[in-house]
Amino acid sequence: MPETEESARAARVDFDNVRLFLRVVEQGSLTAAARQARVPLTSVSRRIKALEQALGVQLLHRSTRRLAVSEAGRAFYARCVEAEQTLQDAVQDARDLRAQARGTLRVLAPYALGLLVLEPQLARLRQRHPGVQLALTYDDQPLDLLSHGLDVAVHVGPPPHSSYVARPLGASRAILVSSPDYLARAGTPAHPKDLLGHAVLAVGADAPLVVWALRHGTGESIELTLRPLLISNESTTVIRQVAQGAGIALLSQPLVQSRLDQGQLVRVLPDWQRWPDLEITALYPRRATQERKVRAFVDFLLEIFADWRVCD
Repeated sequence: MPETEESARAARVDFDNVRLFLRVVEQGSLTAAARQARVPLTSVSRRIKALEQALGVQLLHRSTRRLAVSEAGRAFYARCVEAEQTLQDAVQDARDLRAQARGTLRVLAPYALGLLVLEPQLARLRQRHPGVQLALTYDDQPLDLLSHGLDVAVHVGPPPHSSYVARPLGASRAILVSSPDYLARAGTPAHPKDLLGHAVLAVGADAPLVVWALRHGTGESIELTLRPLLISNESTTVIRQVAQGAGIALLSQPLVQSRLDQGQLVRVLPDWQRWPDLEITALYPRRATQERKVRAFVDFLLEIFADWRVCD
């Protein structure tokens, strides 16, 4: 099959000339681009003309007084800048694969997320980054990273307004659950208001009452003030107690999904859920964005929290 004119032109494109064209646009003149690239001015002019001939379009409008980028040149420049950045990122990623993350990484996580989400994946982290020593702290209360010497925190709730970087990991979507034994004894609620007559367990701070804000799939919402039989600031305690038949609780779905799959727990009022969802973010100081161990760990968090990304 004979070669088309367009394919012949594409085959003649010299990508060094493309990079030189980018520098001309960025510097605003052939002279400045020649100085930056350390090539003769006549070479720059000749190579830009060669690029235009290879593309079949005029990229620059030249006159004795000024240099202007043509419409085709502006469009070509925009696409090439994106491509150059992609290429640079690929080169950096390849270099990052060669250089291992090393050093001590101090991480803060809430108890439930640490025990049920992070801890089961630590073997993968050690295998992938054997040079990283992990110092893991569990605490449901937010701590200031810098004053406590922490590198990364897994944070639940609205990100604090601070100088820290907040990388979204997902959201905590809470559902109502109970054990089959409890529902067999006490009956199954047909409406959220029926929860007022049931034993409820709650995750939260020590308080005699809790408020559950629920939303139906149709958009209907309701707020209930309840007196819990048990309240704990630690989710795993509530999960175990509910599984043992103590009552009904509002819990993050990913934390109880395995018990739901095994039949230890069942959903109650499945068309209702907590509203709004609670954001989960990775917090770290801005200075840490250049640390390989921090970037590696945040990428790891994005993987293990993949199931926590919710869609309405």
